Amino acid sequence: MLKTSTLTRIAASALVASVAFAPTAFAANKPAPKPVVKTTAKPVAKPVAAPSGPCVIVTPAPTMQTIKIAGTQINTTAAVLAADKANCFAKYGIKLAWTDAFPAPGVALTALAGGSIEVTYAPTVPIINFVVNAGLKAKILAPGDGYAPGQQAKILDGGTSKMIDDTAVLVKTGGAIKSWADLEGKSVAVPARKAQLEVTIAAKVREDGGDPSKVKFLALGMPEMAAAIKKGDIDAGGVVEPFGTAGVADGLSLLGFPAAGFFNDGGAVGVWLATDAWTSAHRDLALAFQKAMSESNAWASAPANLSKVRAEIPKITGVTAAEAAASNIPFLPTAAVTASDVSSVASKMNFMGYISKKVDAASLLFK
Repeated sequence: MLKTSTLTRIAASALVASVAFAPTAFAANKPAPKPVVKTTAKPVAKPVAAPSGPCVIVTPAPTMQTIKIAGTQINTTAAVLAADKANCFAKYGIKLAWTDAFPAPGVALTALAGGSIEVTYAPTVPIINFVVNAGLKAKILAPGDGYAPGQQAKILDGGTSKMIDDTAVLVKTGGAIKSWADLEGKSVAVPARKAQLEVTIAAKVREDGGDPSKVKFLALGMPEMAAAIKKGDIDAGGVVEPFGTAGVADGLSLLGFPAAGFFNDGGAVGVWLATDAWTSAHRDLALAFQKAMSESNAWASAPANLSKVRAEIPKITGVTAAEAAASNIPFLPTAAVTASDVSSVASKMNFMGYISKKVDAASLLFK
C-alpha cells in the first residue's frame, strides 16, 4: 500500500523591496531632509495551488498504523479498494492490510469474531443475526452502502427490464416464476442463510401473498448462481452487484429487487464493523477509520473516479471488465450510521421470526 501524509494547504506570495534611508542624525537647528527611498519592485508571486479534494496527501506524513481488513465479493468492496489506492486511508495514518474478499458476510463475521481480521463489511441483517443468535459483540464503525433519499421508490417504480439496483433475484428467462409469490415451494439460492438476501426475499414473498416458510432457501456462491439457474439446479438466485448485471448478460431475467423498500432512505444498509474488544483497545484508530471511510465513500462516488472503482471489480469478483463497467455502484453514504438504520431492520427481522429478542441498536454504534 502507498504511504501518505496529512492534508495541508500551501500558499506562497512574495513582495521584495529594499529601502535605504538618509542618515538620521541632524543638527538641531536644521530641518531634517526627506529620506531618499530607493525601491526595487518585483512582481508578486502567484500563489502555489494547494491540493484539493478528498484523499489528497501532502507532507508531513502521519505515523502509520495497520488494520487487518476484509470485504465481500461485491462492488462496495471494490469502491474501498480503489479509494485506498487513492490514499483516502493513508491520509489518516491508516495502512489497510487486505485479505481476500469473502464470498458472503457470514464468513466475514465469523473471521472477525475469530480475530483473523480486525475490520470487515457486512449488511445490518447478518450483523443483527450474529449479535442476537451467536453472541457477537461488535461495534459498527462506518457506513458501507445504502440507498439515497428517494432511490428505493424509483427502483420499485422502474420495472425489471434492466438492472437498476445493487441486489436482485435472477430467474430463468421464459420460466414459470413471474412474481414473488411464485417462489413459494421453489429452490432459491442466497449467498448466506438468514442474511440480507434471504430476509428481504422472504419479506417480498410475504408482501405478495406467499408463504416465505415454504421457500427452499439454500446457500450458494454468487459466481455459481447463473450457471445453476440455467442448468435447473436451482429455480432462482439472490445476488449483489456485479452478479446481477453478469446474470442478465448471461441470458437470465430479473424477477425483482428484494432490498428496495426494506431499508431506510438515505441510511446505511451495509456497514464496516469491528469487535468491541478491538474498538476499546484502538479507539483513536477506530475514530480515524470513521473519518477515512467517509472520505473514501465521497471519493468513490465522484463521477471522475468511477472508472477506478470499476477497475477493481473483476479482481475480487471474477466478472469481466465489460460486466464490471455496466454494473451499478451503490449509494455510498458519508454520514454516520444511525440507530434507526439498525432498529428498523431489527424490527422487521423480529416480526418475521428471524430473531426473537429486541436489539439495542444504539449500543451497536461506535462513538
